[in-house]
Amino acid sequence: ACSPTDTSVKPQTLESVNTTSELVFRTNHRLVVLNDTVNGNVWNPEDSTKVIKIQWNKIQTEQTEKLAMTREIYYNIIYKKTAALLGACGATGAISVGADEEHVNRMREFGNNLGVAFQIKDDILDYSPMEVTGKPTGGDMRERKITLPLLYVEQSTPAERDLLLAKLSDVRNSPDHVEYLCRAVERGGGLDHARQCMAEYRDKALAFLEGYPDSDVLHSLRLFADFVLSRDK
Repeated sequence: ACSPTDTSVKPQTLESVNTTSELVFRTNHRLVVLNDTVNGNVWNPEDSTKVIKIQWNKIQTEQTEKLAMTREIYYNIIYKKTAALLGACGATGAISVGADEEHVNRMREFGNNLGVAFQIKDDILDYSPMEVTGKPTGGDMRERKITLPLLYVEQSTPAERDLLLAKLSDVRNSPDHVEYLCRAVERGGGLDHARQCMAEYRDKALAFLEGYPDSDVLHSLRLFADFVLSRDK
């Protein structure tokens, strides 16, 4: 299964998250639930900048140092890093044209799920040659980050788990471990699994567009969803 526990992306409650993750949900709360923009309040764009800069590194680094990544933690991280931002964008667009709460929430869920697909695609691209992406292959692994392709192989092949984690733990001293890990992920079906999950979240996003009348805007949103999967950078 691609989803950790549920069929759609769900944020934690404000009471249960740390200070940085609270920033994401407070932003979504202002935009989508309270609809502050209608009351004349202004959303501070620095909120998004802070989210992008600190969410991913802070949370993922903590788990990397423990080498204790789980599927639930992984999806929690990418919700906070990417999905929450795209969800807020979708909700804001709906609010700007006077949509009611139901349609605002639908566009937020469209963005949430597409944001998960977008981040999984980034994790897949990390295994692509530098000639394709312009970035060194295995950049996440060089920083000892466990993303979905490696996580799948680690969890699906218990006999190799200790070796994989040992290679990852020592990658800063032995950069050649990256090549070993890339081969292990390809051989173990990690990239195929990640592609399947990416497509599932894209499809979940598109499901929130069902029922809307055909229009240039709807066509553009569908093209954007397809682009998330087809992009090579």
